[in-house]
Amino acid sequence: MQAQGNTTTDLDEVANYFGFSEQEKQDFVKLINEKESPEYEVKGKLSWAVKALKAAWDLIPDSVKEALGGTAGFATLLNVIDNFTGAVEDAVYAGALAVTGNETVAWWITKALMLLL
Repeated sequence: MQAQGNTTTDLDEVANYFGFSEQEKQDFVKLINEKESPEYEVKGKLSWAVKALKAAWDLIPDSVKEALGGTAGFATLLNVIDNFTGAVEDAVYAGALAVTGNETVAWWITKALMLLL
């Protein structure tokens, strides 16, 4: 059970940290593998990452959503990413940190969301 371009270890670590059920883990793998769909092919600053994450939001496991603070936290994260200059991973981390205020949780959220990008 390996997502394209990502090691099983990364996926297992994220699933373990957030306590994914086996079904959530399988759904997350499916979501990772679907990132090649046309809706993810948006070009621009980091707006492509914002659109990709918006498209994936409903399918992201609840434990990741809760760690991020739900839809309000997600909106803050997307705003930080959309206005960020630099690497997308740094933008995701900055947004997650702005929402959670916790470096460890922000790192794990970043790791989970980067599997989708």
